[in-house]
Amino acid sequence: MPLILYVDDEEVNLLLFKLNFKKHFEVQTASNGAEALEMLEGGLQPDIVISDMKMPGMNGVSFLKKAKTLLPHTPFYILTGFEIITEIQEALNAGLIQSYLRKPFERDKLIEEFNAALQAKSE
Repeated sequence: MPLILYVDDEEVNLLLFKLNFKKHFEVQTASNGAEALEMLEGGLQPDIVISDMKMPGMNGVSFLKKAKTLLPHTPFYILTGFEIITEIQEALNAGLIQSYLRKPFERDKLIEEFNAALQAKSE
C-alpha cells in the first residue's frame, strides 16, 4: 500500500485525513515541519508528501523545500483551507508542488489525484 506523509498542526485534521484515506493508503502523520523532517531524515520514504500551509515555526512551502532535498522524486502537495497565495503560486510554478488542494477536501478526488501521481512516478 502506498505511503503518504501528512503534516498538519491541527490534531483533528491529522485524524480526519487518516480516517478518510486508511483504506487506500498507509498514512503517517506529523504535527509540524520539523517533526516531519526528523521522520524523513530517520529513513521514512513516503510515496507522497502533503502539508498544511499555515503552521507555527515553519510553513508548508518552507517544509516542502527542505523535504525536496531528501525526496527529489516524490510528489508534494499543499492542502490548505486558505486561498492560494503568492508563495503557493511560486511553488506551483517552480514545480515544487504537484497541486494546491483545498480544505475541506473531496476524498474521492484526492484519491484519484494521488493515484495519478503515483502512476506517473512509476513510469
